[in-house]
Amino acid sequence: MSRSELSEAIGEQDIDTVKLLLTSGLCSPDGVNADGDPPIVECVLCGGLPYPKGDEKRCEILKILVHHGADINSRTNSRNFTFSLVDTTGMTVPGLAAARGFITCLRFLHASGADLTLQTPEGQTALTAAVMEGRTNCVEYLVQQMPLSFLNHADKNGITALMWAVHLGRRLSLELLVAAGVDLDARDKDGDTAVMVSLLGQNYPALNLLLDNGALVNTVNADGHSPLSHQIDHQYHIRKECRRRNLNKVILWLLSHGADPTISRLHLDLLHIMVARGNKPVIRGLVKNGCPPLDIKSANMQLHCTPSVYENSQKHLSPLAVALAWKRSDIARYFIANRFFTQRDLVRLGWDKDLWSCLSGQDSEDSEGGHSAVDDQKSRVMEIVELLAATPQSLLNLCLVAVRSTLTRDLVYEESDQSYNIARCFSSVVKPTSKDRHSWIARPTLREKVKGLGLPSVLERALLTQTACAGICCQTWGEIPLGGSGEFQACRCVQCQWG
Repeated sequence: MSRSELSEAIGEQDIDTVKLLLTSGLCSPDGVNADGDPPIVECVLCGGLPYPKGDEKRCEILKILVHHGADINSRTNSRNFTFSLVDTTGMTVPGLAAARGFITCLRFLHASGADLTLQTPEGQTALTAAVMEGRTNCVEYLVQQMPLSFLNHADKNGITALMWAVHLGRRLSLELLVAAGVDLDARDKDGDTAVMVSLLGQNYPALNLLLDNGALVNTVNADGHSPLSHQIDHQYHIRKECRRRNLNKVILWLLSHGADPTISRLHLDLLHIMVARGNKPVIRGLVKNGCPPLDIKSANMQLHCTPSVYENSQKHLSPLAVALAWKRSDIARYFIANRFFTQRDLVRLGWDKDLWSCLSGQDSEDSEGGHSAVDDQKSRVMEIVELLAATPQSLLNLCLVAVRSTLTRDLVYEESDQSYNIARCFSSVVKPTSKDRHSWIARPTLREKVKGLGLPSVLERALLTQTACAGICCQTWGEIPLGGSGEFQACRCVQCQWG
């Protein structure tokens, strides 16, 4: 790049020469270099001594340039690749100073009347530039000096400074923004909040900070995913046991902060997925947090979640049906002890020909452990199926199933349901509190319905399966007796709490 004498003096941080050239009139503060950038932009953008000494010298040059009439809101005309993340095209001098961490320069420019709210064509501000480049000193200054509306500013993609801090792992910047009271639930163009961004980037310390400060956990993005459904879907596709355990902790952490299992209407097979996996801690957490037993059409369930006996059928499967087909008798016992039935479970499951065929024949899905272990699993499951077929259900069970089925009838959509098809094409994302939401999102979940009925607490807990029986230690499910209520106590062991 060809440089004038002034450009060379600025690049070398030669304060005396810069002052001489401007005072003598030999150079103008309004000239531009070969890239079209004025001297004041060069002062902040180009080489020179490192911070903090370079910051102080640059500030002295800035004072000289401003004294001689340089525009403090000048913009750069090209992208400078000094920055790893920020696109500097069209960025103002204060934005460049913030991106480079020159806090002395930033303070001077602000005190001199520079407009810190100006943004680039892509919508980036001085704050987003400082966050992206990890300039915590400048982030702290801007958080203290600027109004909340500026701190909540989103770029053209709807990404806020908070989201950048979460995405890039800028922990100190994140803490400063959260402490300043920024909107924790702002959404980008894909409908993702900072909570979802933390999950997508597996930034779990950021997730903890957001949830502990009141960020919403029950949001749905443009893909129909909630934070909980995304995490369970992610966990299902992880093969390594150690990674699945880590994801279990995150799922249970979301549930402990009030995640509603049915807020994502396009991903209602969360419990079915975990039953297929045999993930008992998460099953326990979902049941205790208001996940109802739902009949999901086998064709609409996750790949590899549907038992092979049902792969080519159009049958509706409940969590109990999936547990029996996968020969997970301990999970089935847990469901029965908690009266976790659907109407199809009571009316049809005990006489399901496909299920009986699966249990009476040789199955390619038989698990490890040899024929004796397989036979033992089948006999345990057969005992449960025979119980369902032969034992009359109590009036309490029938009433609970009837009421729960009525309350959850509008949660599951068939492909013939117009609302379901509209939901699949749903692209505009609105906040959960918006009055003009589409009925697909607006329909309350089971938990919301039950809470709004004003029922006696005993009945409310029974409908939401929030009883002591639901908290049985997942390591003892295989010992739960069939046909009797028994005495149950909630368990808080490490395995149950964190998987």
